Amino acid sequence: MHGIIFNQLQKYLRDRSGPSAWLALLNTQGLEKKIYLPTQIYPDQELISLISGIAGNQQKSVEQILEDFGQFIVADLFKIYSGMIRPEWRTLDVLEHTENTMHKAVRHSDRNATPPELLCIRVNQREVVIDYSSRRHLSSLGVGIIKGISAHYGEKTLIQVRHYQAANGEKACKISVTLV
Repeated sequence: MHGIIFNQLQKYLRDRSGPSAWLALLNTQGLEKKIYLPTQIYPDQELISLISGIAGNQQKSVEQILEDFGQFIVADLFKIYSGMIRPEWRTLDVLEHTENTMHKAVRHSDRNATPPELLCIRVNQREVVIDYSSRRHLSSLGVGIIKGISAHYGEKTLIQVRHYQAANGEKACKISVTLV
């Protein structure tokens, strides 16, 4: 997992639980001396461990934390990728073009980066279906990002997200996003 995700998780936890929460989490997960650099790659299991620790501390499910975290990081994602997002785009447009713009740029700038593969099909003007494929099984993070994007565009109450989890062992799932 890319270090920038760990940096965003640290920012998220400080926002939600205060300035000492990150160090406390690292300690409880056996990572007390760990420093995450944004451009480095770290074991996926460390992220899963940290997310699980947050979930336990907040008495929420891992999926709930991933979704909330996904919504949280959208503001920074828009800052990073603002030059790739056309001004006339709205939620469904951003989703439709994520793989060929932002994810393509990520893979080009760092050959070791492995964002999820998104096959986005624009069913019609009001619906995008995403085949979300990743060995990490973090599609709830993607659902949170979708909800954060819709909030960014003031469409949160207009967007319906249906998440069809992958079966055990499968790395792909479907996410349907509809403008209602």
